[in-house]
Amino acid sequence: MSVGWGVSLQAFKNYRVLLFTWIFISLSLVAHANPCDKDFRKFCLGVEPREAGKCLNRNIDKLSSECATFAMEMRERRKRLKIVCYPDIKNVCKGIVPGDSRIFNCLTEKRKNISDRCQAEMREIRLFGAY
Repeated sequence: MSVGWGVSLQAFKNYRVLLFTWIFISLSLVAHANPCDKDFRKFCLGVEPREAGKCLNRNIDKLSSECATFAMEMRERRKRLKIVCYPDIKNVCKGIVPGDSRIFNCLTEKRKNISDRCQAEMREIRLFGAY
C-alpha cells in the first residue's frame, strides 16, 4: 500500500515514529531546562535521536552530575514502566521485538486497551522525559 509519492505505508510509519521520537526527545530536553544539553553536544552530537539515551548511558562516567542524575532517573523510570506494564506488554504487544522504543510505541498506539495503571505510568514517564 502506498501513501503517495511512491512511499510505502510501512516506510511512512517508520518515518513517523522517528519524527515523533525526535520531537519528543527535543521537547523533553527543553522542558527540563536541558540538564544534558552540553553533555549531549559534547559526547553524542550526530547520534540518532532514538539512540540519545544509550549514548548518554555509555558516557555516564563523563557526564556532569546533573545530566548523570537525569540519565539514571530515565533508566529507572524505563525499568519501572516494564514492571508496571508487563501484563499489558504480554497481552497487547505480544510478538513485538524490544528495542528502538517499539514496546513503548505499541503501548501508545494501543493505549485504549491497556490498564489504567500502565497508562498512568506512561503519562508520568512522558512528563519526565524518559521517552
